Amino acid sequence: MNIKIGPTAGITDSFREFKPLKIVYNRIYKLFFRANELMVKAFDAIRLRPLGKLFGTLLLEPHTLARAGFYEHIRFRKSSKSYGLDQFKPEHKGKAPVLIIPGLVGSWRYLNDLEQRIMESGRAVFTIEMPKSIPTDESRKHIQQRVEEIRQQYLETFKEESPKVDLVAHSMGSNHALCAMFTEETSHISKGDLVLHRHSLTPEDRAYPNIGKLVTVALQSDAMDLRSLEIADSVNRLYNVIAKYDILMGHKKKTLLERGSDHAVETDSGHIGIVYDKKAHEAVVNFLDR
Repeated sequence: MNIKIGPTAGITDSFREFKPLKIVYNRIYKLFFRANELMVKAFDAIRLRPLGKLFGTLLLEPHTLARAGFYEHIRFRKSSKSYGLDQFKPEHKGKAPVLIIPGLVGSWRYLNDLEQRIMESGRAVFTIEMPKSIPTDESRKHIQQRVEEIRQQYLETFKEESPKVDLVAHSMGSNHALCAMFTEETSHISKGDLVLHRHSLTPEDRAYPNIGKLVTVALQSDAMDLRSLEIADSVNRLYNVIAKYDILMGHKKKTLLERGSDHAVETDSGHIGIVYDKKAHEAVVNFLDR
């Protein structure tokens, strides 16, 4: 028996067996989320938004914080290849590889449940270690170099050119991934923000050529994100899987979702718990398969 528990995704499997507890916990969670929202807004009013978000997350998602920051690193302590990652198999031929980009936790390990679900769909999944920082020109180059390594590995394995590499990114990793969608010749990154230049260039010149889709998890796209991708004629390759109970992203408008786009879906989960939510896993796979 496996009961989906919405925003409480990520706590122990034994808890999932008790449906009454699930209902009570979810109701308390939603009330707690609203109280945390008010706290975050209060900190924001006195220009301490980061502090408000920190306390909001610590109070709202201690169970998923512990899982992402500690338990999963023990559970998946072996090398990535031990779990089927970072390798091509015969059934992967002709299918776009997927590169998983973690958030500030920095490691692929806390995302392994999602990675396994994507592999079950028949795709090769690759990992990357990311710096615990906002995007920089160096972090963008790091992702793009990893994309080229994956494509070279595909060529050596199947003796044919690789499809474009799709990106699936969580939280801050989504900001890094968004920047990687653009070439360094036509943009730069300043204080974590993407800055486009050379406006006379065509969209094809701006978009990094070997990246396919971008599926963001727990980072909704606002109007500025969409405008940047529209300039590069890449907005149709963007998909959002949004956490409904998300203190960290509460300040950011859900523009893609609000437009009624079928490229966005919202799940009953928190900012960290979303990576353990089976509904979110299915949404990611569905977006990749389109």
